[in-house]
Amino acid sequence: MSTSVGLGLAFLLAIAQSAVISQVTFFGLSPNLVLLFVLAWALLWGLREGLVVGLMAGFVLDVLSGAPFGLATAALVFASWLAGLGGLNVFRAAWVLPYLVAGLATLVYNVLFLLFLQLGGQEVRWGAALGRVVLPEALLNMFFMSLVYSFVRWLQRRLQPRPVEW
Repeated sequence: MSTSVGLGLAFLLAIAQSAVISQVTFFGLSPNLVLLFVLAWALLWGLREGLVVGLMAGFVLDVLSGAPFGLATAALVFASWLAGLGGLNVFRAAWVLPYLVAGLATLVYNVLFLLFLQLGGQEVRWGAALGRVVLPEALLNMFFMSLVYSFVRWLQRRLQPRPVEW
Protein backbone atom coordinates (compact mmCIF):
# COMPACT_ATOMS: atom_id res chain seq x y z
CA MET A 1 0.00 0.00 0.00
CA SER A 2 2.76 2.46 0.87
CA THR A 3 4.44 1.99 -2.51
CA SER A 4 1.24 2.83 -4.40
CA VAL A 5 0.70 5.94 -2.27
CA GLY A 6 4.31 6.99 -2.85
CA LEU A 7 4.05 6.42 -6.60
CA GLY A 8 0.78 8.33 -6.84
CA LEU A 9 2.11 11.27 -4.83
CA ALA A 10 5.36 11.30 -6.82
CA PHE A 11 3.37 11.35 -10.05
CA LEU A 12 1.17 14.25 -8.90
CA LEU A 13 4.07 16.17 -7.38
CA ALA A 14 6.15 15.85 -10.56
CA ILE A 15 3.28 17.29 -12.59
CA ALA A 16 2.82 20.09 -10.06
CA GLN A 17 6.59 20.77 -10.05
CA SER A 18 6.62 21.17 -13.83
CA ALA A 19 3.44 23.22 -14.09
CA VAL A 20 3.14 25.31 -10.93
CA ILE A 21 5.91 24.98 -8.36
CA SER A 22 8.66 25.96 -10.79
CA GLN A 23 6.88 29.31 -11.21
CA VAL A 24 6.98 30.07 -7.46
CA THR A 25 10.38 31.54 -6.67
CA PHE A 26 12.29 32.60 -3.60
CA PHE A 27 15.16 34.92 -4.48
CA GLY A 28 14.93 33.73 -8.07
CA LEU A 29 14.99 30.02 -7.18
CA SER A 30 12.26 27.47 -6.68
CA PRO A 31 12.54 24.48 -4.34
CA ASN A 32 12.79 21.06 -5.91
CA LEU A 33 9.92 19.48 -4.02
CA VAL A 34 10.03 16.32 -6.12
CA LEU A 35 13.63 15.73 -5.10
CA LEU A 36 12.79 16.44 -1.45
CA PHE A 37 9.80 14.09 -1.55
CA VAL A 38 11.90 11.29 -3.03
CA LEU A 39 14.62 11.86 -0.44
CA ALA A 40 12.18 11.88 2.46
CA TRP A 41 10.48 8.75 1.13
CA ALA A 42 13.82 6.95 0.82
CA LEU A 43 14.88 8.02 4.33
CA LEU A 44 11.63 6.91 5.95
CA TRP A 45 10.55 3.93 3.84
CA GLY A 46 13.93 2.55 2.82
CA LEU A 47 16.21 2.24 -0.15
CA ARG A 48 14.00 0.02 -2.33
CA GLU A 49 10.88 2.18 -1.99
CA GLY A 50 12.94 5.33 -2.49
CA LEU A 51 14.35 4.00 -5.74
CA VAL A 52 10.91 3.03 -7.06
CA VAL A 53 9.41 6.42 -6.16
CA GLY A 54 12.46 8.21 -7.59
CA LEU A 55 12.15 6.28 -10.84
CA MET A 56 8.47 7.24 -11.22
CA ALA A 57 9.03 10.90 -10.38
CA GLY A 58 12.04 11.11 -12.69
CA PHE A 59 10.14 9.53 -15.55
CA VAL A 60 7.28 12.03 -15.21
CA LEU A 61 9.72 14.95 -14.97
CA ASP A 62 11.53 13.70 -18.08
CA VAL A 63 8.28 13.43 -20.03
CA LEU A 64 7.31 16.98 -19.07
CA SER A 65 10.71 18.68 -19.40
CA GLY A 66 12.59 19.98 -22.41
CA ALA A 67 15.86 18.42 -21.26
CA PRO A 68 17.15 15.24 -22.88
CA PHE A 69 15.08 12.26 -21.82
CA GLY A 70 16.46 10.32 -18.90
CA LEU A 71 18.41 13.09 -17.18
CA ALA A 72 15.93 13.71 -14.39
CA THR A 73 15.34 9.99 -13.92
CA ALA A 74 19.05 9.18 -13.63
CA ALA A 75 19.73 12.08 -11.27
CA LEU A 76 16.69 11.34 -9.06
CA VAL A 77 17.43 7.63 -8.84
CA PHE A 78 21.02 8.34 -7.83
CA ALA A 79 19.89 10.93 -5.25
CA SER A 80 17.31 8.51 -3.81
CA TRP A 81 20.00 5.82 -3.62
CA LEU A 82 22.17 8.25 -1.68
CA ALA A 83 19.29 9.04 0.70
CA GLY A 84 18.48 5.37 1.11
CA LEU A 85 22.06 4.75 2.17
CA GLY A 86 21.74 7.60 4.65
CA GLY A 87 18.69 5.93 6.13
CA LEU A 88 20.58 2.66 6.59
CA ASN A 89 23.42 4.02 8.71
CA VAL A 90 23.70 4.49 12.45
CA PHE A 91 22.73 8.16 12.18
CA ARG A 92 19.21 7.33 10.97
CA ALA A 93 17.63 8.74 14.13
CA ALA A 94 19.67 11.96 14.05
CA TRP A 95 17.38 14.96 13.58
CA VAL A 96 19.90 16.63 11.27
CA LEU A 97 20.07 13.74 8.78
CA PRO A 98 17.18 14.86 6.51
CA TYR A 99 18.69 18.34 6.19
CA LEU A 100 22.18 17.07 5.42
CA VAL A 101 20.80 14.58 2.91
CA ALA A 102 18.71 17.34 1.28
CA GLY A 103 21.73 19.61 0.89
CA LEU A 104 24.09 16.91 -0.34
CA ALA A 105 21.54 15.26 -2.65
CA THR A 106 20.63 18.64 -4.18
CA LEU A 107 24.29 19.19 -5.01
CA VAL A 108 24.63 15.68 -6.44
CA TYR A 109 21.35 15.93 -8.39
CA ASN A 110 22.25 19.27 -10.00
CA VAL A 111 25.90 18.42 -10.70
CA LEU A 112 24.84 15.15 -12.35
CA PHE A 113 22.20 16.99 -14.36
CA LEU A 114 24.75 19.58 -15.54
CA LEU A 115 27.35 16.90 -16.26
CA PHE A 116 24.88 14.91 -18.37
CA LEU A 117 23.94 18.09 -20.24
CA GLN A 118 27.59 18.82 -20.94
CA LEU A 119 28.23 15.24 -22.09
CA GLY A 120 25.25 15.66 -24.42
CA GLY A 121 26.87 18.65 -26.12
CA GLN A 122 25.33 21.54 -24.19
CA GLU A 123 27.56 24.34 -22.97
CA VAL A 124 27.67 24.49 -19.16
CA ARG A 125 29.21 27.38 -17.27
CA TRP A 126 30.16 25.57 -14.11
CA GLY A 127 31.17 28.56 -12.00
CA ALA A 128 27.99 30.49 -12.63
CA ALA A 129 25.80 27.40 -12.34
CA LEU A 130 27.30 26.30 -9.04
CA GLY A 131 27.50 29.74 -7.45
CA ARG A 132 24.19 31.19 -8.57
CA VAL A 133 21.93 28.17 -8.78
CA VAL A 134 23.19 24.92 -7.27
CA LEU A 135 24.49 26.11 -3.89
CA PRO A 136 21.61 28.52 -3.21
CA GLU A 137 19.12 25.82 -4.24
CA ALA A 138 20.78 23.40 -1.81
CA LEU A 139 20.19 25.89 1.02
CA LEU A 140 16.60 26.49 -0.10
CA ASN A 141 15.94 22.75 -0.27
CA MET A 142 17.41 22.27 3.19
CA PHE A 143 14.88 24.83 4.46
CA PHE A 144 11.92 23.17 2.69
CA MET A 145 12.98 19.68 3.76
CA SER A 146 11.39 20.21 7.18
CA LEU A 147 7.94 20.59 5.57
CA VAL A 148 8.31 17.69 3.16
CA TYR A 149 9.90 15.36 5.71
CA SER A 150 7.19 16.13 8.27
CA PHE A 151 4.50 15.37 5.69
CA VAL A 152 6.06 12.05 4.65
CA ARG A 153 6.60 11.07 8.29
CA TRP A 154 2.91 11.86 8.98
CA LEU A 155 1.97 9.68 6.00
CA GLN A 156 4.16 6.89 7.29
CA ARG A 157 2.40 6.93 10.66
CA ARG A 158 -1.00 6.84 8.95
CA LEU A 159 -0.12 4.04 6.51
CA GLN A 160 1.78 1.68 8.79
CA PRO A 161 -0.38 -0.48 10.99
CA ARG A 162 0.31 -0.14 14.68
CA PRO A 163 1.65 -3.28 16.30
CA VAL A 164 -0.68 -5.06 18.65
CA GLU A 165 0.81 -5.50 22.09
CA TRP A 166 -0.43 -7.57 24.97
